[in-house]
Amino acid sequence: MKKSLLLTFIMGIALSYVVTNYVCGMTNDKSIDKLIWNAVPLKKRNPDYSGDATARSSGITFAQAYINEKTLLIEFLSPLIEDATIIVTNTSTGEVIYSESYVLPDIISINMDIRNFGHCQVEIVTAYIILWGDF
Repeated sequence: MKKSLLLTFIMGIALSYVVTNYVCGMTNDKSIDKLIWNAVPLKKRNPDYSGDATARSSGITFAQAYINEKTLLIEFLSPLIEDATIIVTNTSTGEVIYSESYVLPDIISINMDIRNFGHCQVEIVTAYIILWGDF
């Protein structure tokens, strides 16, 4: 009886370890590489419309942005985005630090050292919406 109880206890611990590691791997907490990723809150700005057309905003978030010491990570959440342009600007000087267009973007990693640039703004321009955030 004691052996059966001990075996059940050991199996329970082993199984809980496996399940915990699996679930933690699924959370996608952006700390897999042991770096701390800070979210860059993105705000919506609709492209200019001519005439009497009204821009309608949706509650859908098309992308998320994260920053650590040397990398800006942009993750596109919608497969509906066919192309996007990413522009990073130094808000102190107005200098464009980075500008690149992507077709069918998924996850984009931009190498940069924010200590050299100070306060910056990222702008994600698509045909439907413009997302921007400060970091």
